[in-house]
Amino acid sequence: MNQAVDPGQALQRALDQVTPGRVLATLLILGGAWLVSWTASQLIDRIAERYPRARLRLKQAGPLIRVVMWVGALYVIVFGVFRPEQAATLAGLVAGAAIGLGLAAQDLLRDLVGGLTLIFDRPFGIGDRVRIGEHYGEVTAMGLRSVRLRTPEDTQVAVPNSTAVRSPVSNASSGSVGCQVVSEIWLPADASLAEVRRLAFEAAASSRYADLSRPIEVAAEAAFVRTFLVLLRVKAYVLDHRDEVRFRTDVVQRVQGELVRRGIIDRDMILPRD
Repeated sequence: MNQAVDPGQALQRALDQVTPGRVLATLLILGGAWLVSWTASQLIDRIAERYPRARLRLKQAGPLIRVVMWVGALYVIVFGVFRPEQAATLAGLVAGAAIGLGLAAQDLLRDLVGGLTLIFDRPFGIGDRVRIGEHYGEVTAMGLRSVRLRTPEDTQVAVPNSTAVRSPVSNASSGSVGCQVVSEIWLPADASLAEVRRLAFEAAASSRYADLSRPIEVAAEAAFVRTFLVLLRVKAYVLDHRDEVRFRTDVVQRVQGELVRRGIIDRDMILPRD
């Protein structure tokens, strides 16, 4: 016949296992895991910046290393410090505490689950150029709570993991250092389209940021913004997506400068911009 377990006695036995020595050992293990994780992340970042071609693969290893470190630390605490037979009693307390914390911190738990989903599903990685909802930039960090983006304006944005999982995500680089950049140039409707397209192609092809192993495309479409205009889109790839803004500025400046020099547009002409 099974003997009923007194909840008070079970709780007391569990509390008896939490000795100062075990608490100290737990804190040391957690501190050591954090130190090793932080050191590894710093080392990976430094090596990645020195080798641009391998930058994305190296930085994308960071989140996985952190997960492995913390899972390993938890394993050592449970099976090394408290030992299996004692951990069973503590598991009940942990489960009860988890339920209470879950009810009080549902958003945090959603972010944690979202972080694990992003790490293993991998819609993007550190170093990729992505758009998450209304935010666009380079992924600089992927934590268990949020994804951090550095925008072209050099602003850091923290996007909660739960938001990143639910929002549409576009990845411009998809694991590559380079990406496609679209430069827009507005022209008067009577401009010689063939001549301007040739100038735009030459401007993109002669830029030091361009990846000439990838195709360059120049497309045009009619538009009406207070008057009839032609919108020219120059689509080309850059060697490093960090040069996206520099490349776009270079192409637009070259093309507009040549158009002014040839008298196709006036120097004081104000062209609409997004």
